[in-house]
Amino acid sequence: MDKYDPDDVTPDMFEKKKEPPHGAKFQEGMKLEAIDPLNLSAICVATVMKVLKNNYLMIGIDGSIAQNGTDWFNYHSTSPCIFPVGFCEVNGIELTPPRGYKGQFKWFEYLRQTKSSAAPVKLFDKEIPKHGFKPANKVEAVDLMEPRLICVATVSRVVGRLLRIHFDGWEVTYDQWVDCETADLYPVGWCEVMNYGLEGPRVKIEPISPVPVVPKLVKESPFSKKRKGKTQIYKGPRKKRKPKLSPTGLPLGELGNIKTESNSSFSSQFESTIKVKTEVEDVDFPPSLSPHQSFSEEKSIRSGSNDSPSSKPSVTKTALSNLLMSKSGGTNPVDSTKSSQLAQRHLTIPPDQWTVSDVCYFLKVNDCASFWESFVRSKVDGKKLLELTKDQISSLTGMKIGASIKMTEMIQQLKTRAQKS
Repeated sequence: MDKYDPDDVTPDMFEKKKEPPHGAKFQEGMKLEAIDPLNLSAICVATVMKVLKNNYLMIGIDGSIAQNGTDWFNYHSTSPCIFPVGFCEVNGIELTPPRGYKGQFKWFEYLRQTKSSAAPVKLFDKEIPKHGFKPANKVEAVDLMEPRLICVATVSRVVGRLLRIHFDGWEVTYDQWVDCETADLYPVGWCEVMNYGLEGPRVKIEPISPVPVVPKLVKESPFSKKRKGKTQIYKGPRKKRKPKLSPTGLPLGELGNIKTESNSSFSSQFESTIKVKTEVEDVDFPPSLSPHQSFSEEKSIRSGSNDSPSSKPSVTKTALSNLLMSKSGGTNPVDSTKSSQLAQRHLTIPPDQWTVSDVCYFLKVNDCASFWESFVRSKVDGKKLLELTKDQISSLTGMKIGASIKMTEMIQQLKTRAQKS
């Protein structure tokens, strides 16, 4: 553009990116190691999928399901988030192999199998500034999965200019690899000086007895995306969130806080896509799945005519869709009665005795209603729900990482409840 309006931001206002060293260039198909932006605790085997202008690269994680480029991500060629082949091995960092890779991962063997080449080491920025960070240093860090949150954190590891940030009180799966010059780290006391809310460490709360009342249906899930303290109310442009009693019968103190991706509740699109049938086709749930076998690959087996209604309760899409589409506080007496019955069952019946309808209700009150059809097709009742593996959960959610993590945590809480009962 030759002309700009007075309010336009012009290119000269931005800091120019550094040029790759030695004037070399990345090429499509080159292999490297990269931080997964959707799972910041993991460094993965990756490939340069496309080279853009000004030395920007489209990177893809090897073994990804999508083949149309929808899961590629953008890094500059001088980004500190990409590394040469062998970086993790040299520095004692666990490297995430491609999905479906069998056996111990070895770069030399993998390059031979894929007939590809590693990106030359000289293409990577190896400059290490004198940053002063050391393991065990305390910092205030942005949760990059929910950037409005700044949390109490610890530098758990330092590898050159690369820092591993651990959020105090949380599992290591929530850790983040970041660069030492990132703008998402702050010194201790920064939030207090800036008068910005600091998320403290997660504290485990002793379980309390559930209140013996029938909870109302809620739009807001106790497993919300919000990862830190439930009692805090964010006062920004979003709607205020308030703590709620778990409709599953689990006390909130026992549930803890679960970091995950929020799923939109009951959209109009969900209602329009439902094909109403008199009864869902019976599909036997596979007894076991290999780590890389999807549910869609399993053959559907129709149940025999000898099954009695008492042993296999009939689940209709019409009834379930009406229930799942109902809103909290609705005036429909049928939906209200059915919801109250299911809510009462969740308080009195152990999870391993839930029916398919109970499982679908469990999905709804925890903001996972968009996945109910896949659970019905696979006839996931309470017993099968508790036996789901991580790979099976991933297949049921359509390989959605955030939803899979959320559902895994929910099921783990149900297992704990079942063991105590």
